[in-house]
Amino acid sequence: MRRIVCLLAFISTAVAHDCSDCYPLPAAHKAFCAADWVSRVKVIDVNNPYEDHSGQFDVVYTIEHVYYYTMPNSYCKLPPLLLAKSDEAQRLNMTAGKEYLLAGSKDCDMALRTSYDVQVNDDGIYGAQEWHNVSETLQQGLLKYNC
Repeated sequence: MRRIVCLLAFISTAVAHDCSDCYPLPAAHKAFCAADWVSRVKVIDVNNPYEDHSGQFDVVYTIEHVYYYTMPNSYCKLPPLLLAKSDEAQRLNMTAGKEYLLAGSKDCDMALRTSYDVQVNDDGIYGAQEWHNVSETLQQGLLKYNC
């Protein structure tokens, strides 16, 4: 009985003090907070100008931001070009005409970058998630996450 009382006291104290360090955040929330930007995008075009798969050159995606969830303070809107190293692009496996939930970083030159292992998704599995596969729970979380 004493253990239960102590546990309840700990939980109520953590809640009262909004102790976000007292319990682990879901993987999606962690990935969201680690990203410079998170957006629902529609891929318009994929351009691999060198047909390179070594990772030395960038694949350029032309994208439409259907909705952005977070972006750097230095942006007033997210640009329509997205860069990924060719080996990462192969693993992301995104095709023109489809919508995805994407996350990534910005370069010093303000270009958006993405990679396979920085994506926000329900189960912590890497890779871009097609929008129609994003759960309702994650869609709601994206609107509420606070970092």
